[in-house]
Amino acid sequence: MGMELDGLPTAKLGKAPMELWLRGDQLPAKVVMDMSGLGRAGAIADGATPEELAGLDLGGVATTRFTGWGTTDVEVRAPPANEVQEMPRR
Repeated sequence: MGMELDGLPTAKLGKAPMELWLRGDQLPAKVVMDMSGLGRAGAIADGATPEELAGLDLGGVATTRFTGWGTTDVEVRAPPANEVQEMPRR
């Protein structure tokens, strides 16, 4: 097992292959992540049998597209202090 987060055990789930497309000005245009390996590793860590794994749909490709770079003004503010917390350490 890996670290515990809020008392819940977590497992090391492996890698998620990722492809990154950059625009000519080196800003990201698209990111594609294959999450199926993480789903399989999570199911195994949760005790799934080979028979159960065979019946699971573990597909999951996430695609994020980035557009509108520099076309809109944005205002970024820090969140209120009561909405911020420390990140757990390993």
